[in-house]
Amino acid sequence: MRPSKSGKSTLLDVVGMLDGFQEGEYLFLDESVHSLKEKKKSNYTKNT
Repeated sequence: MRPSKSGKSTLLDVVGMLDGFQEGEYLFLDESVHSLKEKKKSNYTKNT
């Protein structure tokens, strides 16, 4: 287990599409997560 404040929750929020990010690009199934509509994000997260 990593120490407190090392970014574990932030990473899980970004990967789970619950939180945004400021830099870089995150692709999920060859699509940019930043440009996904909320409905599509919701479909991905509820079916995984």
